[in-house]
Amino acid sequence: MSNDRFQISGKIEERSQPIQEVVEKIVDKYCKDLDRIMETIKKWLNDESNALNDQELEDLMIRIPLFLYDVCSSQELVGLQSSIADQIHKESYSEAFRMARGTIADKNSVADLNTRSEQLEKIIFDRAYKGIKLKIEMATEMLASIKKVQSARMQQYDMSRFASNRM
Repeated sequence: MSNDRFQISGKIEERSQPIQEVVEKIVDKYCKDLDRIMETIKKWLNDESNALNDQELEDLMIRIPLFLYDVCSSQELVGLQSSIADQIHKESYSEAFRMARGTIADKNSVADLNTRSEQLEKIIFDRAYKGIKLKIEMATEMLASIKKVQSARMQQYDMSRFASNRM
């Protein structure tokens, strides 16, 4: 039984690969600058010997919202494309259903089979929209974390300055 499950998931992986590639291509097209800055942050964080200085933090606090601005516009565009793909699928399905002969179940089967490509387009744009949305959310979280680090540093500087003034 478990061997059958493995074969099924293997088929799913094989069949989903081209769709996944198209989705990734769309997401990469709109998120490349944001991805690049997130990779830079990741490299900095992996290099524990070299902490980010205040200037680098300020630079990130300016760049991330700038990139988010562009990506949010792109997300809206992909959302529109997703809605259009959904509408095209519904229209194609209705037309295929109307043209089919037989029982309602037969008509549904024919309509479903005849609109597979429209269904895939709908799935592709929906997945791309969700992928972009996730990247926006993660970049927003990163920005919030950077702001917290900067705030903590400012408090440390203020406390140090206050302590040195007391002496």
